[in-house]
Order: sequence, then C-alpha cells, then structure tokens
Amino acid sequence: MAIVRRLSAPLATSDHAWQRLDFLRLVAACGILVHHSYEFAIPASVRSAAMHRTEGLALFVDLFFAISGFTIASMYAGRMASLTDYMRFLSRRASRLLPLHWLTFLVSALFWIFVVKSGISSDHIPQLDASCTLRTVFLLHGVFACQAVNGVSWSISAEMIFYILFPAIALMARPAARVLTAILALAAVIVTAFIFKSVADWTALPPVIRGIPSFTLGVIMFNARPAIEKLIVADSAFYAAAILMIFTMISPSPPWLTVCLCYITVVAAICGDIHNKSTPLLRKLAPGAVLTYSIYMWHTLFIILVPNAIGDKILHLEPLPMSFLLLLTYALIFFASLISYIYWEEPLRRIINETYDRKLREKL
Repeated sequence: MAIVRRLSAPLATSDHAWQRLDFLRLVAACGILVHHSYEFAIPASVRSAAMHRTEGLALFVDLFFAISGFTIASMYAGRMASLTDYMRFLSRRASRLLPLHWLTFLVSALFWIFVVKSGISSDHIPQLDASCTLRTVFLLHGVFACQAVNGVSWSISAEMIFYILFPAIALMARPAARVLTAILALAAVIVTAFIFKSVADWTALPPVIRGIPSFTLGVIMFNARPAIEKLIVADSAFYAAAILMIFTMISPSPPWLTVCLCYITVVAAICGDIHNKSTPLLRKLAPGAVLTYSIYMWHTLFIILVPNAIGDKILHLEPLPMSFLLLLTYALIFFASLISYIYWEEPLRRIINETYDRKLREKL
C-alpha cells in the first residue's frame, strides 16, 4: 500500500492555479505520443498518406513552447534582480531538464549501439559520433544540429536556450514593449510559415528560430494578465478552440493557422484559470501535467521497441492486434514516466538545488 500511495501521490487532485494550462500540456504530450505511434495501427499500404495528412500534430510542440513561456514567466518574472538570481534560475531549470535528458540519452545511446553492433537494419540510425554526442549531452544540438539518439530532445535544447535568453525576453515583454513584441512574434510566425509553406518544412526549421516566437508570446501573455482578465471567455469557447486547433492539425491547414490557434487556446485557458473556473474533471486531469516531460522524453524509445520492432518487424501484426499492442505501449510509457519522475527526476532535482544553494550560502 505504501508503494501505491507513493506512486499515486504526484497524480492527486490538483489545486494548482493554472489547471487548464496543465490540461493543455497533458493533451500536447498525448498528441505527440499519438503522432509518433498511430501509424503502426494502420495498414502499411496507406501509412504514408495517413502520416502526411496528420503532420500537423507535430505542432503540439509549438503549444508546449507558448505554455512554457507563460509558466516560466509566472515562476520567475521579477525575481532576477542580480546575476546571482539569474544563475540560481539557470540552476533550477537545469536541475529540471538535465537528469532525465541524460538518463534517456544514455539508454537510447546503448540501444542504438546495440542495433548497430548487431547489424540490425533501420531506416533512422542516429549519429553516434563524438561530436554529436557532446552537443547532445550539453543540450547544444538545438543550435548546432545533429541527429541525436533521442530525437525529440531537440526541443529540450531549444528550451534551455530560451531559459538562457529569458531576462532579455522578459525585458521585451514588459508593458511598454509587449504590444510591439507580440506583433513582431506573430509576424515572425506568419512570415516564416509562408516561406516554409508545408508543415514538414515548418518542423524542419532550426529549433530556436521555430520556438522563440511562441515562447516570447507566452511570456507576453503572462505580463498581459490584467488585459486577459477583462475577457469573458466561456469554458465552451476554450474547449472549442482546443478542438479547432486539433482539427487543423489533422486536416490540410497552413501551419501559421494552427500555431495561431495554439495561442488562442492558451489565452482562453489563461482567462478561464484567472477567473478560477475549476471543474472536478480538470482537478483530476491537471495533475497529469507533472509527467508530460517524462512522457515526452521516454515515448520514442518505447515506440521503437514495442510496436515498431516487436509488433511490426517481428510479429507482423495486423491493425487490430497492433492497436491493442499500442495501448499496452502507452501504459508502459505512462508507468515508466511515473517511476522516472518519482525515483529519478525529483530526487536528483532536489539534490542539485540543495547543493547549489549550500555552495551559494558558503560563498556569501
């Protein structure tokens, strides 16, 4: 019973102020998970066409960036008055990102080394050279691109760059500059989307260039809370915006439209949360947001191992049994994420933060 209580504690009912944003984070994580896996439940003859139609699901990452900008601003805005504050901020963010990044990097690297040494054929062998390894370990592959062993970690590299730039972004997002900054950020999204007309091209953008407009707008949304508070947005409008956003992701829609709908959905979520319109369903689902980073970082490894290698390559399963195997895969990802969060991420996060604070006190 003690183990059950320990495992269920992170998923207890939430009283967090931003429950709709947490809910959106969970939706985005599940959307990315489905985007990278549902093809295995489709007959091989039509997979390519189906995947092409739903490439827009990759834009859930842009939703993540916008929510991240808002969340980071809510936690740290006005709390970086000195270099010491800034270094503490970077330490806190690194302690959240690096332990899981390094663990999934190690596990993924060992897996791909085994694949290469065993002579197993694969269409997507990542780079295993020293240069790419060093860039990935230190989260530089979002700037100096390479095919990392855990491919989705490119966005974590971009996040770390945004954290480094956060004081400058926060300065641009102050009231005197936020309208101009918001216009420039939206213009950057739309102009870039017109240059890179397809979703495939949009997702091929350099990570920082792709993500910084969304992150910046997230910071602006936090600073614009008084204006957002004046909006009266019904919960039905929030859910309608979310559904419309997802619809454009799975239909032939321009990426700029989907990304802008991501922003509209985030604004509607903020408005609902500001007015404290909590519901029993949100209180139950929002705590799942603590696992979104874990789900995101673990899911590709499980998908490669279970539905791809076992279900598709070895057993050659038909769509129906493969669908059940996918459900099992999702359960395994959720369980691994929960274990990872409780026994790896949070303990190391506390150790790193306590060590940094102790050394800082000793210097002072």
